[in-house]
Amino acid sequence: MSFDPEHLAIIIALAILTVSMRVAGFVIDTRMASPTLVQALSYVPVAAFAALILPGLMVPGEIGIRAIAAICTGVLALRFGRLWVALLVGMAVFWGLRAVEPF
Repeated sequence: MSFDPEHLAIIIALAILTVSMRVAGFVIDTRMASPTLVQALSYVPVAAFAALILPGLMVPGEIGIRAIAAICTGVLALRFGRLWVALLVGMAVFWGLRAVEPF
């Protein structure tokens, strides 16, 4: 294994960036922040969730099936408020559509 100073510098820079972002979350107080910043930060969880979900939906050949299952899951989650029920139904819809779709 060889030692590469460039890789070490990247690792240290990313570690500093990660720690500074976590510390900033504790330092920024909603009483000190502007209303615009507070509103912008309220969208972070939704954006992070979308960033996690969308790559799983974009599978070539299954985009339609996965989109229908995701929509069913979202509607049920919003309507009934029970995420586990919505996920079970979404998985059942996905597997059912996948089973009947001709290849």
